[in-house]
Amino acid sequence: MRNKRIKAILENAEIELRGLLESWSDDDICLIHAAIGSGKSVMMVIDRIVHKEAVREFKKMHKQFIEKRG
Repeated sequence: MRNKRIKAILENAEIELRGLLESWSDDDICLIHAAIGSGKSVMMVIDRIVHKEAVREFKKMHKQFIEKRG
């Protein structure tokens, strides 16, 4: 029972990661590969990419809000 639960968690994580990677640009993925190769913190690079995407989404939503208001 425990192994099935762990397998399900890993499969869900893989699906989420695959979806996330598909939304990233080639430049973002190259940054991750460079971080892995140089021994830098991969999580720090991923945090930057996710933050960059969040800012992009916020700007898009803000623009839509302004257009609806005006």
